Amino acid sequence: MEGIKVRLRRYRPVNAKDKTLPVLDAFLTYLPEDGKNNLIQDLESLQSNQEIRAQADSLLALLLYPMVSLSASELNVSQPYNINGLVDILKSECLERDYKRCTITKMADYEAMRDISNEPHIGITECAPIIPFLLAPGGNSDNELSKEAVWDNLIRYFPAIEQEISFTRDDLKSTENAITMEYGLRWDFLKFWFALQPTQHTNLYRVKTYDENVAIEIVPNQTVFFTSQDAQYPLPSHVLLETQYYRRNTQRLWPCQVDFQNTYKYRTHFYPDN
Repeated sequence: MEGIKVRLRRYRPVNAKDKTLPVLDAFLTYLPEDGKNNLIQDLESLQSNQEIRAQADSLLALLLYPMVSLSASELNVSQPYNINGLVDILKSECLERDYKRCTITKMADYEAMRDISNEPHIGITECAPIIPFLLAPGGNSDNELSKEAVWDNLIRYFPAIEQEISFTRDDLKSTENAITMEYGLRWDFLKFWFALQPTQHTNLYRVKTYDENVAIEIVPNQTVFFTSQDAQYPLPSHVLLETQYYRRNTQRLWPCQVDFQNTYKYRTHFYPDN
C-alpha cells in the first residue's frame, strides 16, 4: 500500500478537472480489504500517468456511474426488468418474509394488511433492490455487453459477491437482493441517501444517512434487525448490503461527488427507450 501511495504522489494531473487522484483515494480508502487488494494489484501493474488515469476513468465508467444510473433508473423507467411479472412475484415473496411490512419503519403494507383494523401504521411498500435489478441479464447485445462489463468490475472490487456467496447476475431478482421498504424510503435508498452499515452481529445493521433530505422516518444510527417470517425466502445478503454500503462510501472523499450528466448518459445508454 505504501508503494502505491508513493507512486500516486508522483502522478501529475493533466488539468484542474482531472479526477484521478481523488477517485483512486476514495476507492483505496473505502473498498473492502479484498477489493482494495485487487485495486492495489491493478495499480502496481501500471507504468505511466496515462495508465493510472485510465484506471481511475474505468472505476467511474464501469462501476460508479453505471451503478448510480441503474439505481436511478429503477425509480424512473417503466419497469423493463419486470419480465413475466418476476418483480411482482419477488415483492410478494419479500412481503411474506418481512412480516408484510417495511423492514426499516415497520409500517404495514396496505394491500397485505388493510383488513387488519388495529394496524396503526399502514401504507404502500415496494421491493427495493440492493444491487440494481436492471443489471440482470436482458436487453439487446450492446446493452448486455455493457452490463457484463459493469458486473465484471463489481466482482473484481467486491469479490465476496462471487467468492463468499457465489452470487451471479441471474440471482439479482431473488430475495437475497431485495428488501421491503416504504415507498419513500425505497426512493431514498436507491438514490444512496442512506445505506445499511453492517455490524458485528448477524443480520443487524445500522442506518447510515448521507443526505439531509432523507425521509423523516429514518433515525440516523438506528439499528435494523432482519428476521424472517418464512424461511423459504432467504434474508437480504450481508455481502450485498456490505457492497452497497462500501460503494456508497467511495463517494465520500471525492469532492465533486457524482457527475450526474455522466450518470444520465449511462442511464440512457443502458435503456435508450426510457
